[in-house]
Amino acid sequence: MPVSDLAVGSELIGYRIEALLGRGGMSVVYLAEDLRLRRRVALKLLAPA
Repeated sequence: MPVSDLAVGSELIGYRIEALLGRGGMSVVYLAEDLRLRRRVALKLLAPA
């Protein structure tokens, strides 16, 4: 799944996606909840090479 196709509410490696914050040529940044620590974080995912 491309990193720009994550739906709000989906879970990825211990994080729940809340919103798309930004996108560029090399990465996408999401607002997410860390499910273990129970706090909001910025999650930056790099595009595949």
